[in-house]
Amino acid sequence: MTSALGFFLLIFGVLGALAMTYLAFKSIRGVYRVKCQKCGQITELPQEPGEYLCQSCGIPLAKVTQEQK
Repeated sequence: MTSALGFFLLIFGVLGALAMTYLAFKSIRGVYRVKCQKCGQITELPQEPGEYLCQSCGIPLAKVTQEQK
């Protein structure tokens, strides 16, 4: 019984580690998901400076500027 419980805890720990690794790689990508208020389309915006429009209706979604230090 004890070894079965230990085995399940080990499996859950490995699955948790894989999930955390996936979330870490996903956050490294540096894109932001923005939903258009007019048509509801979700667009991924990169971190590069520029003005970004909705891909389906053409409404401006965001303007990304470079940070001045």
